[in-house]
Amino acid sequence: MRRMTIAFVGFLMFCGVGQAADEPLARLEPIQKVEIGKNAEFIVNGKPFFPLASWLQSPGRYPKLRELGINVFVGNHNNTPPADEMASLAMKAGAYAMPLYNGVGAGNPGIFGWILDDEPDLTSKVSDAVVTPAKGLRLNKGAPLSAMLDGNLKSGGVVDPMADAAFTIELKAPVTIKSLAVSLVAVKDDANAQPTELTFLVDGKSILKTPVETKVGQQKFDLTEAATFQKLEVQVSAAKQGKLVWGLINEIEGFDADGKNVLKSEPYGKVHQLPEETLAKYNKIKSADPGKPVWLTVTARFLPNYEGWHKVPVETIRPMYAKWAQANDAFGTDIYPIYGFNKPEWLLDNIVALKKMRELAGPNRPLYIWIETGNGGQQQSPTSKVEPKHTRAEVWMSIIAGARGIGYFTHAWKPTFSEFNCDEPMQAELKRLNTQITRLAPAICAAPAKVKTEIAFDNGVSGHLMANDAEGGLFIVAQNLDLSGKSAKAKITVEGLRAGTKIEVIDESRTIVAAEGLFEDTFDALAEHVYRVMR
Repeated sequence: MRRMTIAFVGFLMFCGVGQAADEPLARLEPIQKVEIGKNAEFIVNGKPFFPLASWLQSPGRYPKLRELGINVFVGNHNNTPPADEMASLAMKAGAYAMPLYNGVGAGNPGIFGWILDDEPDLTSKVSDAVVTPAKGLRLNKGAPLSAMLDGNLKSGGVVDPMADAAFTIELKAPVTIKSLAVSLVAVKDDANAQPTELTFLVDGKSILKTPVETKVGQQKFDLTEAATFQKLEVQVSAAKQGKLVWGLINEIEGFDADGKNVLKSEPYGKVHQLPEETLAKYNKIKSADPGKPVWLTVTARFLPNYEGWHKVPVETIRPMYAKWAQANDAFGTDIYPIYGFNKPEWLLDNIVALKKMRELAGPNRPLYIWIETGNGGQQQSPTSKVEPKHTRAEVWMSIIAGARGIGYFTHAWKPTFSEFNCDEPMQAELKRLNTQITRLAPAICAAPAKVKTEIAFDNGVSGHLMANDAEGGLFIVAQNLDLSGKSAKAKITVEGLRAGTKIEVIDESRTIVAAEGLFEDTFDALAEHVYRVMR
């Protein structure tokens, strides 16, 4: 009896009984040691620690973030602030820092760990052609000047402003041409500016100055004599003004004696950072600060539904993920189904991602995931909103699926950029949720239960659960995963559960009496319940 009483007290401690939800969060103590436990969890100074992170926030916001239960501030773009200063400001706010490694800060007691370059698996189209704009020309990432040399007469580069524009094309090797051609884009209602005269120069000397018609299609011009060059300057010597100052030039071509377009430079796919480069950076950090974990976040493009966004063949990049998954101490990803893709129906992809990440990373490496918290995503429609219920559901489904760290993405891109775009209801939910997770961290991080546990919903609803052998009893988190809004009753079976056992529903001020081998409860759509089953 005395043994059961001690165990019960231990369970009450990790469940935080007697602690008000609005009590100020304790200041985190300076770090003496960070370890990764046998359950792929983080242990700080000998105690289980569940990271609840923010991304790229100004230090002036650290106290506010800490009030919301954030305990790790991640990222210091362009080394701002420097690692040691970031750690000092984080500790002053009562939390830890996770900066990029820039040669300083090793062993700092305010630094929880280090973050590697974000999303090394991003891919882009690049060109060997170097097109340098003259002063005053504004660049457009979506339609770069190099697109004028890609061989596609239907795509082009933005020239902004068109009037008096100039740019220089630099090739990898000298070429000799006998003719030049330009292709323009269709313009409706004089919306955009268009060139009406172009001048081509080599070493400051004009090789062609010609009017161009404001029409679609290739316009070809023979030179009076062949020209050899490695650099070709292009000037818009006259232009027709539109309602907008910018316009498009689809293609500039230069043909040699055989009729070959020797200016053509087709773009090709490039990986932002190869796994070997990531591994080298990881090893450098571990050599300098072996006691702190290094985190790495990749995009969700390791999943079949997302790999179509790659600009390189998927057969090329797919094997790289297993290598990235080993070049860190904690492996993470981000999806943002509503904010990032305008796809609420993709909400459960967080679960799919974590299962695949565990396959890639192995059993002993902590996993984490970034969760959407606001609106203003570039692809997001005005009618598709991230609500507190979505963030709460994504967090718990991720924890149940194996995440042992959660990051919150709070930035917005429209109507204007903001680092922190969480409204009051979202902030209230973040504070409630983070306080609860922090209080339950020892149970969340505990070993999986030895007894068999399963969940089955009625009403055609699916769901899942996590069961851990926490100090003092069995800890269960169960969740309804229905995206259509259906509530349902669930039967949760627990091997060896005796009829009449009282089961506490944590933070809900109620208990359930078990039947032989199971207990039942009702769940709203996407809702979770947290249970304590005493033994």
